[in-house]
Amino acid sequence: MDGYTSISIKKSKFEKLLELKNKLGAKSWSELVDKICDIISKYEEATIESRVKKTLCNHYSEASATITAWAKILQKHFTEAREILIALKHLKTNPNKPDELVVNREKCSEK
Repeated sequence: MDGYTSISIKKSKFEKLLELKNKLGAKSWSELVDKICDIISKYEEATIESRVKKTLCNHYSEASATITAWAKILQKHFTEAREILIALKHLKTNPNKPDELVVNREKCSEK
């Protein structure tokens, strides 16, 4: 079973946390921490998605290449596995050259 611990914070910070707890509808302090972690995770994911989209759509929107060539391109720009996974979601088969991939322009216009 998990133990409990406490932290000391100034009253003004506690009041801000209490306000945040109420705004987020958390019923407990543990639930507040979970909600904050979830918000941060979603923000990080959106930031990565935005950076990947910007890189592919701005620099490679006209590119057509084999999966091997795309692997080199993606490695050049992205270091984390989840960045590469998101980038792969932005690629589709080139209708004119089935052995090559292109940037999915529909994904570029999504908000």
